[in-house]
Amino acid sequence: MSSEKLIDLPGREFRVWTYAPGHSTLLLRSGKESSGTTRIDVVFMNVGWLNIPIYMNGLVVERPSSVEVSRIVERDKAISGRVKEILIVRGADYRGHLIAGAVEVDESDRAYNEIDKWEVGYWVK
Repeated sequence: MSSEKLIDLPGREFRVWTYAPGHSTLLLRSGKESSGTTRIDVVFMNVGWLNIPIYMNGLVVERPSSVEVSRIVERDKAISGRVKEILIVRGADYRGHLIAGAVEVDESDRAYNEIDKWEVGYWVK
């Protein structure tokens, strides 16, 4: 079985915008001021493990193949109980993984300081 691509945004720069541990929510953002004419927010919900960089050149999110799952669990044995929630996060110069129950994307014309559609940024104020 091969990987299943969920998100493919190779031409954008993303960064970790907000991580709310109490809500187990991670928000990545690509602002229109640095990467294009729209703002793209990617939210991961029910986050249980992070192994990703803060700044990301391009963003591909995919469900790993069974071979990739085995490699990840071998490196990070603590996540073996949640293998169905492992997601690969990669780009031009990085590769990481995380555990999340869901991932969603929102592309909008919101300004830099406007709240995201899930109001994740509101939780950490």
